[in-house]
Formats: sequence, structure tokens, C-alpha cells
Amino acid sequence: MSDFYKPITAIAEVNPSVSISGLPDDFLISFVGMADVSEGGRLINKHDRLLRDVKFGFTRFIEGDVLFAKITPCMENGKGALAKCLRNKTGFGSTEFHVLRNKQNGDACFIYQILQSPDFRLKAEARMTGSAGQKRVPSDFFDFYKTFIPTSLAEQRKIARILSTVDAVIEKTEAAIAKYKAIKAGMMRDLFTRGIDLATGKLRPSYEDAPELYKESELGWVPKEWEAVRIDEIAFMKSGEGITSKSIFDFARYPVYGGNGLRGFTTTYTHDGDFVLIGRQGALCGNVNRVAGKFYASEHAVVVSVFNQIAVDWLSQLLSGMNLNQYSEASAQPGLAVSKILSLVVKRPQFNEQKEIAKHLLSVDLKADIESKILRKHQHIKQALMSDLLTGKVRVKYKEEKTEAM
Repeated sequence: MSDFYKPITAIAEVNPSVSISGLPDDFLISFVGMADVSEGGRLINKHDRLLRDVKFGFTRFIEGDVLFAKITPCMENGKGALAKCLRNKTGFGSTEFHVLRNKQNGDACFIYQILQSPDFRLKAEARMTGSAGQKRVPSDFFDFYKTFIPTSLAEQRKIARILSTVDAVIEKTEAAIAKYKAIKAGMMRDLFTRGIDLATGKLRPSYEDAPELYKESELGWVPKEWEAVRIDEIAFMKSGEGITSKSIFDFARYPVYGGNGLRGFTTTYTHDGDFVLIGRQGALCGNVNRVAGKFYASEHAVVVSVFNQIAVDWLSQLLSGMNLNQYSEASAQPGLAVSKILSLVVKRPQFNEQKEIAKHLLSVDLKADIESKILRKHQHIKQALMSDLLTGKVRVKYKEEKTEAM
């Protein structure tokens, strides 16, 4: 089996040349920036450019080449792509890409899958050079890293097809999730502006179509049944308290929310019921989640309980659409002040309409959650297949491809 473990350069050229001699300055090409490749390793955007505008100072590649992000954190996050459907089969892009082109004994899709594998990315991270924030994978890493490379092109292609099939399902599922997010964003704009006519179960006509249904408020025109209120008129908020890691172990039968910095546990502060949680500090600052049952909350979470005639699901949806992170205090560690959130003014429908609004939004969340579970399932399948097929642990059956006589 050791004969199959070789450097990628056995089947691929690294940063090969692309000749543009003889091409006119108005020759159209595809330009790919780092933002145009996803962390899932896909080419998500391309831009038509004239050759004259890009021929100096950018990375060159052609149709079928593999792009690999070499700079931190893009490399660790999985950025890269298989260059496909390029304008005139020619591409230019970020100087932070390494380009790999398959040799006659290598398959581009197989090379792409190797470069996307977690093992490859981890080993590449360990070999990065440069200062913090500007570390890069050197080109000689592709000579250093040895991996399972079948001698047969047919076997390489069979492995690539299996993994690409799962990729297609993942991509389709991600597109479905993005669709539901877009649908929900549109619904939120309408529902939190126009609300629902409880008599018909449909959106209330807009102010432009039925101004008689609206009244003026400090937030502009709102349905006559609504009020503009401060959040402290409809909800109570309290930061969670410190929790030690020992306490988490002792009380593991209840979930613990709040993120990092767990310390100074107070056993009396246990929650049981329906609440909204807001991330107060750190990476989760401004995140909103709906929770129920018994749990503990650290000082990095704000626990929100609602007053009478306020639907907790409605408030959760309202807060999640408000981009609360914009109200965080500027510092090395962003943080939300409870008093700041409580002072915000929002539009409050009547209780029954709140519940109807929440029901419509939760129905979209449910569909998105189902797709998210499917996505996680296939991501796990992909990781398992990579572990088996890209290491030679499991060999695939294949038929040798016939070559035409010269």
C-alpha cells in the first residue's frame, strides 16, 4: 500500500504558467477574488474582466485548474474551488491562491477532493510560514505532503465521482437553506410592518394601499391596533450569572447557555420555563435563541422573560430580526448593555396577532431546520467517505478506461 502514498506533485503541477501572448487587451476572462470562493470549496461567483485590467499582478489559471486559498484564515476555513465555466476558459484572481493543474496521470476532481480534505488542511496549517495574520502555505508543501494516490486514473475518477455526488447533495441542501432564509427575511419585513389581518389570516394591506388602516407613531405609520413601546414595557431582562466547569459537571442534566468565560457559579440562578436568550458578549454577541425548560445561563447571556399579553415566540422573532449586535459597545471584546436593549422602541401588535405572526415565521424556521439536519447528515457522510477513500482504507471497484489507438 505504501507505493500509493506520494506527494500531490506526482499528479499535479503547482502554480503552472499561463501564456497570454498574442491575446488582445479586450479579451474577456473570468476574475475570481477570495470572496468568490466558498468555505465549502465552491466557485460561487465570477466576474467578467478585460485582459488589460488584470494581466499584471494577479494569479492566472485556466479551465479545470484547482484553486487553493493559501493565506490564513481562508485556508483553514476550507476556501478553494475547481475552476469551471470560465469565460474563454481563462481566469485571473487573487494572489492568495495556489493553483494546481493535473498532469496526464492525475484527475483534477480527485486533486480537488484531496485539497478539501480535513487532513490536508490540518497538515497545511502546521506548515504555514509568516507572521500572525499573514501566514501562508508555502508552495513546497505540496511536495512535502504525501497522500494516497491510486495509479489508475479510473480509480481516481471513481473516488472523485463518489465524493462529488455527496457534494452535489450538500450544495443543493445549502441552496434550500439559503432560500428559506431569504423567504423569512421578506416575511419579517412584511409581518413586522403590516402584520396579519386576523379576520382573513393574510397580510394586512400596506399603508399605500389602505392608509385608513394605519396611524402615525414615533416609528412611523403602524396598524391602528399596534402601539410603539419600549422593550422594557413588554419584557424583563437579566444577565446570567457565573458558572464553573465543576458546576456544569454536577448539573449536567440541564443545558448551560452563554458561551465562554464560565466562572463564579451561583446555584440559585436556575431557569425553568419559556425564555429568550441573547448573546451578550464575545463571538455570539447579539445572537437570539428561544429556549424552554430548565437551564443555567452564564454571565455572557441575557435571559429575557416576557410580561402578560406578550407572546415569547413573537418577541424572539422580533429580536432576532433587529441585528442587536449593532448596539454593542466598541471594545476589544464587544458587549451588549441590558439597559441599551431595554430602551429600544418596537412595534407591538395585540397578543393574538403576535401569536399569528410568530406561527408564520416559525413554519419557515421548521423547514430550514429540517434542511439543516439533512445538511449535517451529508456533511458527516462526506467526512467519513473522505477518511475512507482518500486514505486507501477502503478501495473502490472500477473499470479501466480504454484508450484510443494513435
